[in-house]
Amino acid sequence: VADQLALALSNVRRLRALDRFNWGALTALARTIDANSPWTAGHSERVCELALRIAEKLQLGETDMEILRRGALLHDIGKIGVPVEILNKPGPLSEEEMAAVREHTVIGARILEPIAEYAELLPIVLHHHERVDGRGYPGGLRADAIDLKARILAVADTFDALTSDRPYRRG
Repeated sequence: VADQLALALSNVRRLRALDRFNWGALTALARTIDANSPWTAGHSERVCELALRIAEKLQLGETDMEILRRGALLHDIGKIGVPVEILNKPGPLSEEEMAAVREHTVIGARILEPIAEYAELLPIVLHHHERVDGRGYPGGLRADAIDLKARILAVADTFDALTSDRPYRRG
């Protein structure tokens, strides 16, 4: 019995270490994406923190909180497929440039799709720019058709975008 208990404790320690490593790797990836532009440095981590604070106020369950945490950190992973010149452009974007930016949600979902363990993150990453009035992207979803975690992320993402400096304005 003592040997089994020791083995169980060892396994718990390994799982915790693996979780810390995984979170560290995800954070490093988010920082890499945010480093593409001086205007987005720290964006993913700020959005993640804010989304979790909103979710706590809404009393989201522990499992949904963890899904939101990972999805929020990786929500802009698809920006790796958007030209840096567009992301850093100091003026208004052309229709073609806006179309490239809008693709980042689809690109992000496509990047994460092969990771079976991240299947629950896909709706968050894909739909974090949907709007309850249906004017968002990529699908023009409305209200309850948008996953609650994606709606929470949309609020956090918009808040950070509005309160942070951008190439075209001060936050």
